[in-house]
Amino acid sequence: MIELAKDHMTRGSTNEAICLLSHVLEERRGLNGDDDPRTLSAMGLIVSLLHELGRLDQAVVLAREWSVRCRRVFGICHPDTLIASGFTVSLLSELGCDEEAEPIARETHAAATLYHGEDHPDTLVALSHLGVVLRSQGKLAEAEEAMRLEVSRSTQALGTAHPDTLTAQSNLAYTLVTQVQPALHQMEQGSKSLNKARLLADPLPLLSFAKLAEAEELFSQQLDQCITAHSETHPLTRVALYNLVRTVREFPPTKKFAAKAESLLRRQIELCVRTVGAGAEETRAAKADLAAHLEATETGRFDEMVELLTEAHGEAHPRTLVVLEGEMCRLHDQGRPADAEPIARQLLSLSTKIWGEGHTQTVRYSWMLAALLRQQGRTHEAACITGDWGFVDDDIKNEVQERQPENAYCQYWIDAVAGSPA
Repeated sequence: MIELAKDHMTRGSTNEAICLLSHVLEERRGLNGDDDPRTLSAMGLIVSLLHELGRLDQAVVLAREWSVRCRRVFGICHPDTLIASGFTVSLLSELGCDEEAEPIARETHAAATLYHGEDHPDTLVALSHLGVVLRSQGKLAEAEEAMRLEVSRSTQALGTAHPDTLTAQSNLAYTLVTQVQPALHQMEQGSKSLNKARLLADPLPLLSFAKLAEAEELFSQQLDQCITAHSETHPLTRVALYNLVRTVREFPPTKKFAAKAESLLRRQIELCVRTVGAGAEETRAAKADLAAHLEATETGRFDEMVELLTEAHGEAHPRTLVVLEGEMCRLHDQGRPADAEPIARQLLSLSTKIWGEGHTQTVRYSWMLAALLRQQGRTHEAACITGDWGFVDDDIKNEVQERQPENAYCQYWIDAVAGSPA
């Protein structure tokens, strides 16, 4: 029956395979006992299948039993125990039970080191599990230490281009980025100057940049190795490039780092278009990221931002409307109502298409257009949109202000229509 279950697994009939293996497991429990090696073997197969199906809650219950019984029957250093314990740690980590997983991960790594040696692939996997569990609990210094050890040993034992080495580098780099994010956030909230006196008093910014630079270098190495070992269009290469882009964007938005991030984002889009197509979700996400970067770095390339967002989400997406409205308000604030008018008309057209003519948002955009027309002296055209100047229905005012409580422009545009501002 085990062979029949394996045949179902090979053909992708995993549910049927689980039913057969569950029957085998119960049969073996009855005939041979819970601790018989054949019973434990069936447990392992079922845990593996449940994990493959994403039924993690069921898998982890059986994995706990499998691990405990293997430890009791074979001892902690036996290969079967190491496999069972590793599976248990991985499942607990996926479920967010890292506190429970940590002691098992520590014991598994120590046992694997004793049995296999510190450079054995199975020992390195156990070390990787330990590092991830520590990071998930916020024990970042310990996680960094474990991951540095894994990178060093994996590089020596497996080589720089081995997938396990690349994964180890990625884990370490991600941990370094996670460590420095709070410090970078504090810097953004406070003074951004990095003068000598400040660094002597508080070297944290400099240390943070050093870790971030190391993470960038690790991801750059990973990208180069993926291109060499696979190809520029390989899925692992795209993942490596994505990781590098994400890291570079963590740097403060100086001209140098902003240009570097933009270059990498454009490279990412080009690679996605070549490999998965212009309309693929991955490509659209990359275009949205570039648009967000251009907006964050205040490049002023409004037309390109809108084009990217339209390609990523469609012209009627809320994010696209936000960028359009922001540009319209910027032009208005610069005293350029004539330049802002076409954008206001575009917003009104899109809002009408999405929500309809009577919707609050559509009414709001019509007010904005009317105010811009009025500022150009085109009061007759404005009156055709809003009716008599000086009158805005109180119910409409209240509804807009309730829906847009934090929008500083709401009252402004209401007043503009009513004739208050110049």
